[in-house]
Amino acid sequence: MGSIVRVAIIGAGPAGSLAAIFLSDYAKRKRKTFEITLYEGKDFKKKGQCNCNLCAGVISNNLHQELNDIGIDMTKTIQCKVAGYRLYLGCESILLSKNDPNIFTVNRAKGPVDASAHSFDQLLLDEALRRKDVSLKRRYVSSLHHDQGWSLSCGGKEYRHDLVIVATGVNSPILKQLERTGYKRPDTLWTRLVELKEDVLHPDTRRDEIHVLPVQNMKDVDYAILIPKKRHLTLNLVGKKGALQIGMSDVWKVMVMMSERGLFRHDLKKDSILCSCSPMTSVSAAKNPISDGLIMLGDAGVSRYLKNGLLIALLSARQASRTIVDYGISKKELKRGYLRFYRRLASDMSYGRFLFWCFEKMKNRPAILKKPKKEILDMLWDLHTGNLSYKEIFFSMIRPKIFWKIFFG
Repeated sequence: MGSIVRVAIIGAGPAGSLAAIFLSDYAKRKRKTFEITLYEGKDFKKKGQCNCNLCAGVISNNLHQELNDIGIDMTKTIQCKVAGYRLYLGCESILLSKNDPNIFTVNRAKGPVDASAHSFDQLLLDEALRRKDVSLKRRYVSSLHHDQGWSLSCGGKEYRHDLVIVATGVNSPILKQLERTGYKRPDTLWTRLVELKEDVLHPDTRRDEIHVLPVQNMKDVDYAILIPKKRHLTLNLVGKKGALQIGMSDVWKVMVMMSERGLFRHDLKKDSILCSCSPMTSVSAAKNPISDGLIMLGDAGVSRYLKNGLLIALLSARQASRTIVDYGISKKELKRGYLRFYRRLASDMSYGRFLFWCFEKMKNRPAILKKPKKEILDMLWDLHTGNLSYKEIFFSMIRPKIFWKIFFG
């Protein structure tokens, strides 16, 4: 690397902003000089779907602790403190909870209701911009190519950088241009996020619980998650493998189903829907996420299977930053410090797919919740909160009694 390393970070969501924070801090400790530019077309301080990063916004205990450890206080962004997860199977339901679980919900941008609400993504971006070597260009990157360094086209101008960190998520068109490096984006599932007025809730429904409902007899929807916010609700529908984009007709069917289960009022109105989007979520790791002067972070690289992707964004940003500062930015140097970590996360996604397959089998066995064993409750808690890696959960449940209970009990 030269005396000054020019770094472009495409995307100023959590993965991008955290990469800027870690890279700046590590470089300072090693007395190396970086010029870090974040490229982001969205404005997280403004309301509206065009400024949102299309995420349900659940903060796990682990992520909360990690942010505290690096001096980031997210208190002002908290929408709701979650008491637990309520899981529904058939006519049965059970509350999964621990003492003071420290799980929170946030708005990734301003949110659809409260103009005074604070954006979680803006909190991280503001923290990154406190560093003198970090700047922001409020523009989308339209193209990039490699020729003795990287050239980015942005707002009708070209910018040269030694290193590009791509932290765009999987919904960005820029990923297609990177396929010539050998990169292959992750496999994806369709999801549907819906922001709802809080008055859709039945008066008896707890406002401090995340409600998880596996969906049966629907072609494209696998399960639904209802997430409380301060003055509204977020409904997250997760699509089935190979399913088409989840439409608004599916949203209404799920809302009716929730009304029949007693979560929503019976007099539902379609004007209860404040806004909606249909992003894809990654369910595998990208292939070839590293090239000369290029590294993929967050959902564009590797995340976590359906749960706690924000924590993986933080861990990946930290490991990538250490690698860049300690080893360098060539493909060989980046692989040396980052690839083993990346493969461990990719392997964990495989365990996650298996565990959610097991969870799928529970749909047809609601009796499992009547008198559940502690081991099954612990497994379900860890599965939904993301407190443990999927590999740890897998090996904690490899006992004949637990397998028998899940599949035959």
